[in-house]
Amino acid sequence: MDIPPMPFINIDSDKINQAFLNLYLNAIEAMPDGGTLAIEAAREKTSGMLRITVKDTGKGIDKKELARVFDPYFTTKDAGYGTGLGLSQVYGFARQNGGTVSIETAPGRGTSVSLRLPRALNGETEAA
Repeated sequence: MDIPPMPFINIDSDKINQAFLNLYLNAIEAMPDGGTLAIEAAREKTSGMLRITVKDTGKGIDKKELARVFDPYFTTKDAGYGTGLGLSQVYGFARQNGGTVSIETAPGRGTSVSLRLPRALNGETEAA
């Protein structure tokens, strides 16, 4: 199989680590009885952007909550069990780096959160 090279991205490694930690923790909390957590990375053919998707097989998010998940301090957790900042931080990270974040979800069927991040502009755009 011929795997196309992934584009370089120019971002703060601590901030992307924090974004992934927030996504992992949300996924784990959505699967209290176990499940599957998967991470995919792909280069989008049309834009050349790097898309990183974190998927879980958890409880999913209902439409009412989905409309607010990126709002700071919005949480579905009981008092004392979360700040409501996780997904708002992921959103902020993506936007600050010229990217986007999107969510696909359905109650009882899991959630996929995709970060789309632009290629580095320093001339190095693909791994050799």
